[in-house]
Amino acid sequence: MSFRPALSRQGLMYCILAFPLCLFLSGCTSPPGTLLVFDNLHLIAGSVNTVEANHPIDIPDAAEQYSLPMTYEFQSEIRETPKFLTDSGTAGMVIVHKGKVIYEDYNYGKNRDSLFLLWSVTKSVTSALVGIAIEEGYINAVTDPVTDYVPSLANTAYANSTIEDVLEMASGIKFNETYLPGTDIFWLQLAIGGNLDKHIQGFKVSDHPSGTFNEYKSSDTQVLGMVLAQATGQSLAAYLQTRVWDPAGMTGNAKWLADRYGREAAWCCLRATVRDMAKFGLIYLNNGFYNNSQIVPEQWVAASVDTSKPHLQPGDNPQSDDSWGYGYQWWVPDTGNDYSAVGVYNQFIYVNPDADLVIAKTSGPPDYAENWREDEHIAFFRAISKQFLD
Repeated sequence: MSFRPALSRQGLMYCILAFPLCLFLSGCTSPPGTLLVFDNLHLIAGSVNTVEANHPIDIPDAAEQYSLPMTYEFQSEIRETPKFLTDSGTAGMVIVHKGKVIYEDYNYGKNRDSLFLLWSVTKSVTSALVGIAIEEGYINAVTDPVTDYVPSLANTAYANSTIEDVLEMASGIKFNETYLPGTDIFWLQLAIGGNLDKHIQGFKVSDHPSGTFNEYKSSDTQVLGMVLAQATGQSLAAYLQTRVWDPAGMTGNAKWLADRYGREAAWCCLRATVRDMAKFGLIYLNNGFYNNSQIVPEQWVAASVDTSKPHLQPGDNPQSDDSWGYGYQWWVPDTGNDYSAVGVYNQFIYVNPDADLVIAKTSGPPDYAENWREDEHIAFFRAISKQFLD
């Protein structure tokens, strides 16, 4: 994919963002093309912040590598694993059982050192930083209004939202997340090339009272990023490096897309290796403890997957727009004990405590907008997990 040098920066933004949609509508999209777009999204950003891996410690490999099940069940059908991996555009997948890598595979020219755009998996990382900031005293409590830390939101639809409201995607603001040109998420993406804070200040209308209805809005996570930056006095990348990347021994330098003022896109745009994705999952699998350090507070891990509130419960829920349950920026598919960080185009960090298992998967499928693909991934992950249940 190339562009003429004379193409304006704004034009370049539109081309990169519209490229996946155009390919999807034309029916000629492919994982390599989609991944190429992901690899070049830094071109729309105002800046890119680095999260350095200063103390790399690799996840150990198991003595024997695991073979994936050849089939799994989904929607009362027996489906073939190789077809699923191809159809979902699997670019990289790492499976960790009992703290050791038992499976690792890459496609489309990628390898263990490749950085992948995590999309909304980033939201779960941002949530972890909020929990750490509360533990360290930078943030008093989740019940604090977001305006206590970001006064500029007082004249917006976020004026009555608490930190917990935005953690739970329950701000109630009016926001369209359908990824079509002209929608709120489309313009939020474009704002990465400009001023994200100013863009968030433009949301003035609410659909629901804060804290009453769960509806997925990437702007809610961006507000979390604003709160974190103001509370800690640091960029999200700097805070992530010292609080997670260094103590966990992450092995790759991550990249976080930011606007021209250095404000990270807290909802979407961290780029990391699949192994480091898996290690982040291990932190949560072990209740926040990893590499001899309590990285994320144990109580925060538990709260992050607590769906007991009426608007967070999975299933047919009139107080939510999704059948999956939701916590603090983590998805809980149903009443099972497993949960996942999920990004568009089928990016996953799947955690199954009962099986002592973490699965990190990056993808670039042509039909990314189909919700059943996410359900199918959970079915596939559970088929793997079942083999390790005691």
